[in-house]
Amino acid sequence: MWHIWTNIRSKFKKGHLQLHELYFATTRSYTLDEFNERLSKIEEGDPRVKSYLYDIGYHRWSRVHATVNRTWTMTSNIAESLNAVTKDARELPIFDLLEYMRTLLERWTNEKLLKAKGTFTFLGAKFNKELDDNRTLSQKLRVRSVYLVQKK
Repeated sequence: MWHIWTNIRSKFKKGHLQLHELYFATTRSYTLDEFNERLSKIEEGDPRVKSYLYDIGYHRWSRVHATVNRTWTMTSNIAESLNAVTKDARELPIFDLLEYMRTLLERWTNEKLLKAKGTFTFLGAKFNKELDDNRTLSQKLRVRSVYLVQKK
């Protein structure tokens, strides 16, 4: 999206200062309505920019139109990451939503575990010792069953 912005700035010199904030807000739009609203404001500023962006293809620079997961849903906030991944599951009844979340986190944990087991990088004496200590401690943990209590 940065390279496209530099092209816009050099091709459409008129009003590119006003377009800067609007363009980057449009690229980061999470919903289609938000995207369309911001794109119409870009068109008000300079209609040539909208047609230029259309010709490039919205999927190349817009988060909402991306055809692949370009890790744009990853944030430093775990709640935002989970919200992005569970968008469709929000319509489920609460019990099904919780089950979906449990299996999702279980799958992620398993994938990370398998990846970690296949990694044989030496981190240095200090950090390898810390990993070994944590592995030893984790083997001493007790697993207890959790029971769901329903109110009558």
